This record gives sequence, structure tokens and C-alpha cells, in this order.
Amino acid sequence: MLSVATSGSTTASVTYDALGRAVEITKDSAYTQIVYDPLGNKLALMSGQTLSKAFVPLAGGATAVYN
Repeated sequence: MLSVATSGSTTASVTYDALGRAVEITKDSAYTQIVYDPLGNKLALMSGQTLSKAFVPLAGGATAVYN
């Protein structure tokens, strides 16, 4: 886990997996989990079981982001 001071008195902590990817970010008392596919591409940002953002790869290398 890595703690990073952000603006003001807010502190963010980042938890990494064995592959060095950020898998959880804690800011104040809010937790955000990052979900990856088997190839290592970011699929979603979750807050518990609630989807915050979804990332869908598109043709030509673009990515659609859904809130």
C-alpha cells in the first residue's frame, strides 16, 4: 500500500496487486476498486458492488467510458 498526500488534508492510499497494478484507491473514507480483464486492460471502477465507470475497448484502439 502506498499513501499519497493530495491537496489540503486529504490523503489517498493505493493498494497494488502482485503484477504492480493499482487495484484499490482509498481517499478519505471512500474506497474504489479497479477491475481488470485477463489481458490486463482496465474494465471498471467499482465502489463495493456499485459500478462507477465501465471501460469498453472499441475498434481502432479507442475506449468508450460509461458512467
